[in-house]
Amino acid sequence: MTSVKYGEGIYDPPLDLLTRAEWPGATFSEVISPPAGSADNRVTDIMVTLTIDRLKMRRFGKRTFDNHPQYPLIHMPGDEGRGEWEGVAKSFILNLSEDLVYETIQPRGRLVRPAGVCNATKVQHLLHLIRSDSKAGCPAGAVVSEFFVSEIISTIFLNEERKSFEQSATARQIKDVRDYIEANLSQPLRLSEMASKTGMSTRHMCRAFRAATTQPPHAYILQRRVERAREIIRSSSSMTLSEIAAEVGFSSQAHMAWAFRKLLARSPSQFRNRGD
Repeated sequence: MTSVKYGEGIYDPPLDLLTRAEWPGATFSEVISPPAGSADNRVTDIMVTLTIDRLKMRRFGKRTFDNHPQYPLIHMPGDEGRGEWEGVAKSFILNLSEDLVYETIQPRGRLVRPAGVCNATKVQHLLHLIRSDSKAGCPAGAVVSEFFVSEIISTIFLNEERKSFEQSATARQIKDVRDYIEANLSQPLRLSEMASKTGMSTRHMCRAFRAATTQPPHAYILQRRVERAREIIRSSSSMTLSEIAAEVGFSSQAHMAWAFRKLLARSPSQFRNRGD
C-alpha cells in the first residue's frame, strides 16, 4: 500500500491508499488508517469524507476519545483537523476544486458552508458508486464517475436561490448534446464538455437531458455504444470484436461484452454467430 496525505499537514503514521481515481477538478481516494496515530492538517480543497468503520477521535487538548461520525462530512478550505485517532478504519475522500463546484451548479458566487448534508444517504450511496467505478478502473470512462460527482455537488450546495437561475432546456440544446455524443462516441466523453455545448451548468444539463431522453447522459452513452457496436457486427465480418470495442469507445472487449449482457442479455459473439 502507498502512503498518502491530504491538504497541508501530516498524518502520523500516514494513511494508506487503497484506491485512487482523478478527473479534472476532482480526486477520489479510498484510504485506511493505521491502528492509532495523530493528524495536524489544514484542508486546501472542498472535501467530502465518509468513514466506513468505527473510529475514535480526540482533538488536541481534550481528554476523551469520541466516536467519529459514520456519515458524509463536508470540509471547506481552511478547516483544520488536529487530534488523535484509535482504530483501523476505511474512509472515502472526495476532493473538489471550487472551479468544478461552480462549473456544476452556476452561477458563480460565494460558496456558503453547508449546514450539513441534507441527503446523507444519497451522498453515501454515490460515494460507494464512485469507489466501485474507480476500483474497476473506470471502464466506461470518466463520464460515469463525473456524473456521480456532479450529483454529490448538487446535493450539497444547491439551494433555492441557485434553482431560480435555471431555465428549461430547449429541444435544440438537447439535440446539440446528442449530436456531440454521436460525433465523439469513440472518444472519452466529459460532462463539462457536453454542458458547454448548451451554455448550461453540468447539473442542469444532466437533469434536462434525463427529462428529454429518460436517461442520464452516461446511460445514454452506454446504450449508443452498444447500438453502434451491434450495427458494426452486423455489417462487418472483417473487424474483430476487440477492434469494434475500440471503434465505439469501450475501454476493452470485456467491457463491451459486459454492456451487451446488461442491455441485451446476449454477448457480442452471440450476435455475430447468429447474425442477429
